[in-house]
Amino acid sequence: MTALRNIKAKLPCPYSPEYLSAVVLHDYMCANKKIYGYELADKLFYEVLIEIGVPKWKAKLFYFWVKWYHRLKMTGSKE
Repeated sequence: MTALRNIKAKLPCPYSPEYLSAVVLHDYMCANKKIYGYELADKLFYEVLIEIGVPKWKAKLFYFWVKWYHRLKMTGSKE
């Protein structure tokens, strides 16, 4: 159990205040997916993360997570 906690503690959390502007923009665009689409929302999420100074490796990790989530979501939905 301790090993798992140590791993989780080292993973970046996208809801941390330092990422708030990127997260709010991404969530808004996803809530309005018919206007923006997930692809654009994910792309801008990555670009805003880079713009606010998030290291590239971390921005890419977040981008991968949201992209993976949207692919998973789309395969299970009837949209």
